[in-house]
Amino acid sequence: MTPIGWLVVPTAILIFLLRPVYLLPLMVIASVFELSTVYNGAIGQFIFGVSVFSFVQILILFRLLLSIAGRWKELLPETSQARSIAVPLVAFLAWSFVSALLMPRIFAGTTIVSPRESAGEIGSASTALKLQTRRPAAGGSTEI
Repeated sequence: MTPIGWLVVPTAILIFLLRPVYLLPLMVIASVFELSTVYNGAIGQFIFGVSVFSFVQILILFRLLLSIAGRWKELLPETSQARSIAVPLVAFLAWSFVSALLMPRIFAGTTIVSPRESAGEIGSASTALKLQTRRPAAGGSTEI
């Protein structure tokens, strides 16, 4: 845990448990610290960090899930028009979560061809590509 994490995590958890109404203002305050992380970790060679803003968002999401747990039928009755939209959105959210966990494992070891590295293999007889920017105010294009 980072030094700012030692300050933010206990504060956010206390607010989560005692005064959940203040989680949204805490998220607004946390948005100022966009480059700060509460936790830095690594899984193999993959290095990640949980930002202050994301940590507070996770607490808000957890609070929302606790409040609607077991009340899904009350929240969206069978006759509601919103149910026809909400069910596919929740299914898409579930698919996104599962694919975020599975796809890196499925495609592990796949050869990735970088367009910049393989540009010389396209054809030696072709002329080199030149980046051009068009500036109408300057009256023409400029080669870079």
